[in-house]
Amino acid sequence: MYRKSILAFAAILAVTLAASCGGGGGGTKVVFPTGSGTGTGTGTGTGTDTGTNSGQTINFEDFFWPLNEDWKWTFTGNEYQEIDPVVMVGDVLTYPMSWVYGGGASDKWYFADDGYGTLLEHRFAFCPDVYWDYDVPLVWGKREMKVDETITTEAIGTEYDYQTNQPTGNTISVKLEVTYQGKEVVTVPAGTYSNCIKVLYRSFSDGSVDLEEIYWFAWSWGIVKNEIIGDRVLEVIEIQRPQ
Repeated sequence: MYRKSILAFAAILAVTLAASCGGGGGGTKVVFPTGSGTGTGTGTGTGTDTGTNSGQTINFEDFFWPLNEDWKWTFTGNEYQEIDPVVMVGDVLTYPMSWVYGGGASDKWYFADDGYGTLLEHRFAFCPDVYWDYDVPLVWGKREMKVDETITTEAIGTEYDYQTNQPTGNTISVKLEVTYQGKEVVTVPAGTYSNCIKVLYRSFSDGSVDLEEIYWFAWSWGIVKNEIIGDRVLEVIEIQRPQ
């Protein structure tokens, strides 16, 4: 089964573009329309705010998932996500999140917190083939995000062979757009989650949208639902937490 993740799809297109252009080139830009991700929030809210979406802010780290090993989310279709043992990417300690979709293949995001509540992706991999290290980490969410707030990150990734850790000479250009769309009650096979945040992720190539996905994250439980727009919906059937 092929997992059409936003970054995987963007990476395929970008690798093709880089190869046709000889690799390299392009600039790097990080855009925070309403802040730098270093707000004063503590990330220690109760998660019980079920009022209207108007004027709400959320601390993304409280909903996404704890950066800790031994978490696993199993979805309809026998796909699952799990946090692997920690990996150093440069001088950053990251928590790799694997999406396993059959045949031993998986997509893998290497996440870390910047210490101020911003969730950053430092590396992305097609296992067991290649991975890309970004010159600027991609932003997946931050502290004190407001409803309808959008964060856009653009970065250049250097490609490496996954088995040898040697550079291949190719680069990719990635743009990720993240929009917090408010809170919803979500019912999935694993249960009903009354306080979920809804986040839209979009990837771009040459100014056009390549792929759109919506994630629903439950307070302290992480992802419970994923809609690949125009394709399919995945719902969590089981969540494994560390003992």
